[in-house]
Amino acid sequence: MTHARTLVDEWVEPDLPRGVVRRLALGGHARCLGGVAFSPDGAVLATASFDRSVRVWDAGRGSLARVLVGATAGIRCVAVARDGTPIYGGCDDARVVAWSASGAEPSVVLERHGGPVMALVCSADGRVLVTGSQDKSAQLWVDARATRTLPHGDWCAAVALAPDCTLVATGADDGLARLWDAASGELVRVLKAHRSWVRGVAFSPDGRILATGSFDGTVRIWDLARGTVLETLELGGRQARAVEISSDGALLAVSIGTAIRLWRTSTWEPVAELPGHGFRFRPGADELVVHDEDGTAARLLCLSGLEPGPARPIDLANAVVHAATPVDVASAPTPADARLPAREPLAVWAGGDRAMLALVFTDVVDSSALGVELGEERMGALRRDHFSLVRTAIRGRRGREVKTIGDAFLVLFRTAVDALDFARDVLGRSRDHALRVRIGVHVGPVQIEDEDAFGSTVNYAARVEAQAAGGEVWLSETREGRRRRRARRAPSRPRLARAPGPHAQGLPRRASALVPRGRA
Repeated sequence: MTHARTLVDEWVEPDLPRGVVRRLALGGHARCLGGVAFSPDGAVLATASFDRSVRVWDAGRGSLARVLVGATAGIRCVAVARDGTPIYGGCDDARVVAWSASGAEPSVVLERHGGPVMALVCSADGRVLVTGSQDKSAQLWVDARATRTLPHGDWCAAVALAPDCTLVATGADDGLARLWDAASGELVRVLKAHRSWVRGVAFSPDGRILATGSFDGTVRIWDLARGTVLETLELGGRQARAVEISSDGALLAVSIGTAIRLWRTSTWEPVAELPGHGFRFRPGADELVVHDEDGTAARLLCLSGLEPGPARPIDLANAVVHAATPVDVASAPTPADARLPAREPLAVWAGGDRAMLALVFTDVVDSSALGVELGEERMGALRRDHFSLVRTAIRGRRGREVKTIGDAFLVLFRTAVDALDFARDVLGRSRDHALRVRIGVHVGPVQIEDEDAFGSTVNYAARVEAQAAGGEVWLSETREGRRRRRARRAPSRPRLARAPGPHAQGLPRRASALVPRGRA
């Protein structure tokens, strides 16, 4: 890369590869970051957080310009137009919030999606916006008006807009990448090569190639003119969670969960691996902003010390095609239920063999009697739909499925908030099914061994779930609440407390009454 950069303070950190230095540390958020984005000229950087705020920075000096508030849910993704206005945030409550150049409160709130907004991107002037959601759709917006809905077979978790704004690329959890006409919303091409969720899509600066990253452990480089795969990059079993090509086309970056790998596009040779989860290249500079999955701060890294390499466009004319042509639109397969991909060891995910986690048990009420009533075939179909629903909710809330026992699930989450949001998702979607689901949530120390969870915490969580009726979520009482009650009178049986209501956790009204009257 050949762009000049502005020198501010620089730190050499032991976890960074040789030639990479941290130029700025950008913090201040109360909860983990959902996404980061630069303005097209690289002057403005926005960091969005699950604390429902966006912090806007001068990317050159690292100074905080303003804090944007007013979102009603955590912000998963962010996009910045030219000169830093407007700024868009995609939220967990299915809304898209837009802020103008002045004021900290939203100027516009866009409502169209039926599920959390997973990804968004806007044109340089901010007039065109593309959003992807858990409601299995992408949405085209022009001047803050919804113009086209782009249907998908599963969650749409990745979107990209071509540099000339003529094409939209989307990636979905049905394992397919799709190209759409940005003006008409018509499906142009279905790209089928991946075997699992497509969580990253990125155009090259000239719009001639597309990179797609998947949980199947590969990144595919597509020639858009011929609709063929030019190159397949193997990730060694790691899952591609995001991809991006630098503004000069010289580098490709891929998030693999706990690290970000860089490749030279001229040779497709790996260059470096950086610690981090989310990232964005800074346009017009040899810099990359990164943040950890559970981190509240971002780091702006300078890459100019990396070993130099040629920054030339990819030679499409002489490229060797490595894979079959994509599926024709008319013959594109109906997406099947996405299976959970290969995962990192449970102890690694949990942060150790013993960890403080939120445990969730779910179960179907009276499933045996319902099976007799409906018959084996119909009950089997309902069970498959239910399993798909629960697993979709697990990955949406960054949980970890431990095991199933009949119709019951044991699921782990890093925070109680994620566990309760998962419970909300499951009960909200279960209303469309004949199955009645009950859920118990408990937080405590868990022993991890042989990809399973053990200890008294697991047993207690099962007892919490057993107290619930169909359509209810029960949450165990906090340690402080138990201490206060013991000071009055020790009960003869476990007592369960009401979980935060719908305004605190967004739980459905019928699921927020977690404790039947007279039991609390």
